Amino acid sequence: MALVGVGKVAKALNVTVRRVNQLVNEGMPKAGHGRYDLAQCMLWYIRYLQKALERREGSPEDSVGATLRMERTLLIKAQREREELELAARRGELISASVVKERWTGIAGTIKQRVLAGPGRIAHLLEGEDRITIKGRLDEQAREILTALAGDLIYGNGDGNHGGTRASDDSGPGDRGSASTASQPEGK
Repeated sequence: MALVGVGKVAKALNVTVRRVNQLVNEGMPKAGHGRYDLAQCMLWYIRYLQKALERREGSPEDSVGATLRMERTLLIKAQREREELELAARRGELISASVVKERWTGIAGTIKQRVLAGPGRIAHLLEGEDRITIKGRLDEQAREILTALAGDLIYGNGDGNHGGTRASDDSGPGDRGSASTASQPEGK
């Protein structure tokens, strides 16, 4: 059994002399003052590194336990989210995607119907008018359409009907006493 100095141990283990002293404090064998059995030191250091690696990676039993704990946590979270959704549905706080799609399809239809009906509703009112009057009446018509659409959205009627009137009527929901009657010039 040949004994070596701390420098040769440090070189063999690829560490510093200071680290060799730290390893001795952690249990690495030492033959005497400044003397080491290199073979025993190397075997001890291999086991030391293996244990450190196991602690870092966790033993197979620990990793299975950690996986199970993680999966259980995810399951509990998913169950809680499902229960929250079910509670919101019972409270009437959720709307199915098909209902939303149907509602927006109706709203889009109402918008299309009202916008396309607008020019026909006021075209006869604009004959022979000057540019400023035409602009004012078009602006008024656009505002009436928007007001009627807002009413449809508020009252939940996306089918183009509101209070029994149709968008193509000359007396739509925004027309009660407005441009199509009140602003119509006398004699036209």
